Amino acid sequence: MATESRPAPGVTIRERNVAEQKGAPVLTTSARSRPVSPAAVEADTVQVWPHLVVIEFLGAVVFTINLILLSTLVNSPLEELANGDVTPNPSKAPWYFLNLQELLLHMNSALAGVIVPTVALIGLAAIPYFDKGTRGLGVWFYNERGRRITAFSMIYTTVVLGFLIGFDVPQGRLKDALSTSLKKGGFLEGVPGMFSFLGDVPTATGILVEGIAGWIIPTVIMIAFMILLVVILKRMFKGLTTSELVIGLFSAFVATFVVLTFVGTFMRGGGMTLYMPWDPRAAGVVGH
Repeated sequence: MATESRPAPGVTIRERNVAEQKGAPVLTTSARSRPVSPAAVEADTVQVWPHLVVIEFLGAVVFTINLILLSTLVNSPLEELANGDVTPNPSKAPWYFLNLQELLLHMNSALAGVIVPTVALIGLAAIPYFDKGTRGLGVWFYNERGRRITAFSMIYTTVVLGFLIGFDVPQGRLKDALSTSLKKGGFLEGVPGMFSFLGDVPTATGILVEGIAGWIIPTVIMIAFMILLVVILKRMFKGLTTSELVIGLFSAFVATFVVLTFVGTFMRGGGMTLYMPWDPRAAGVVGH
C-alpha cells in the first residue's frame, strides 16, 4: 500500500504547498526524506558546472544583447563638456545614493550618511537571527496574511514619509525656529556657565540647535514611527508571528528606499528645492 507523505508538525498542508510551489525549502522531521547514501546525495545535488554556469552565461549574453540594442536605438542626451569651475545646480549623487542625499536635507550629515545606513544594514543582516521559524523559508508572502501585512506596511511608510518630507519644507525651518527661540528667550544668557564649555553664545546656540534639530528630533521620529508600525501590526493581525513582523519591517524598509529615491530623483530641483514631479523645475530645466 502506498503511503502518503505528511508535513512536519506545525507546518500546515497549505503553507507547505505554497512554499514548495515557490521553491522554498520546508524543514521536516522525517528521516525518510534525508539522503542516506552517496548515490542519494549525488542525485539530490545540482552541480555548479554545467548547470549553474550555463544559466549565468546565457543570462549575461541576453543582458549584453539588450544593452547593445538599447544603446543603438536610444540616443542618450549629452550636455556640454564638464567645467570644473561651474557646479551643476542641483548637484546630485548617483540614483542609488539619492535616498541618502534626501536624508541629508532633514538631519545631521553623520546621522543620515553613516549611522542610519549602518543600522539598516545591520538590521537586514540580523534578520536570520531573529526569524528562526522553519515555515516558508525564503518566501516573502509565505502565508495568507503576508500580502496584507506588506501592503499595509508600504502604504503606512509612504504616507508617513510624505508627511514628514512635506512638513520639513522649506529646508531648515525647524533649525531656524529653534535658533530664534533660543535667542529671543535669552535661554543661553539666562543660564550663565552651564553652556560655557560650548564656547560663546552664538557657537553654543549653533551646537544646541544642531544637536536638537539634527540629531535628537530625527532619531526620536524614526524610532517612534517604527514602534507605532509594530504596535499597529500587532493590533491589526492578531497572533502576529516573528516572521510576519519581519515581513512588515522589511516591507517598510523597501518602501523607504523607493520613496526617498523617487523624491530625490524626480522632486528636487535647483538648490534641492522640493517641487512636484510634473514641474519642470524639479528636473532643473528651469533655474531656481
